Amino acid sequence: MRWAPSNESVDSTLLTDDKLRRVLGYMLDEKEFLGPFGIRSLSLHHRDQPYVFSLDGTVHRVDYEPAESSRDSSVATRTGAGRSGSRSTCSSSAR
Repeated sequence: MRWAPSNESVDSTLLTDDKLRRVLGYMLDEKEFLGPFGIRSLSLHHRDQPYVFSLDGTVHRVDYEPAESSRDSSVATRTGAGRSGSRSTCSSSAR
């Protein structure tokens, strides 16, 4: 990042051009984050391949479900302000 007086332009970026293209590639891919009503907060990829991890003997799972989920709403929380039509769910179970 380069700081300049107010009469000059400022160049700043968080990502290189290549990295920005990669990020946008995922964000604008309908199989990933782009939904019919906007950007999903969780990739559609997790519908078929949930993220599962174990911590202190408890198995945790993060997966994707459509907004019309059959899960109890106390478990599934609506994401993306409800505009993407998706839910991300987090569940835990002791081993």
